[in-house]
Amino acid sequence: MSGATITEAGADLAEAFGGRVLEQSEADALRGSTESRTLDFPALGARVELHQFADWESAQRHALAIRSTSTGSELVEVTTNGSILMIVRSAAPTDEHRYAIHDLISRFSGDE
Repeated sequence: MSGATITEAGADLAEAFGGRVLEQSEADALRGSTESRTLDFPALGARVELHQFADWESAQRHALAIRSTSTGSELVEVTTNGSILMIVRSAAPTDEHRYAIHDLISRFSGDE
């Protein structure tokens, strides 16, 4: 998915994994991001946030901050593809959900 826009990445993931793009609001955006999308994946028990940043360094900085503050029983996976940050959140994932979430992340990262 390298070089894809946030809109293209969101549409591809939604189609491939049975998700849908949710209505956006200013509150959904991370500070410093230029564009954000939130997707819901009911079959995976997960919500995905995609945030576009001006550059790779900004996306990496946000990814590190989110990884260091994630606590509790919620599954939180964070990855980047270029200047796009992906955050996957799942409240109570089953093993099946975890495998599917891994596939979703691999597709986004271009590791499939």
